[in-house]
Amino acid sequence: MQNYGKKKGEGKDDQKIYQKMQPYLDKAIHNAELLEESNKRNDTDNPSTKIHLLIEYLQIYSL
Repeated sequence: MQNYGKKKGEGKDDQKIYQKMQPYLDKAIHNAELLEESNKRNDTDNPSTKIHLLIEYLQIYSL
């Protein structure tokens, strides 16, 4: 993503960040699910945030 940075003022506070990232949401959720499966096989939860579960939950109720 162009002009994205971790510091304030470098794109992170962009008011349209969701609209810019939305096309990648399904792929991101899929990748998070794959990571979770891998973590289960390896008996770990690192790295993991499980944020994809929250996003899927919110998507159900945003319709």
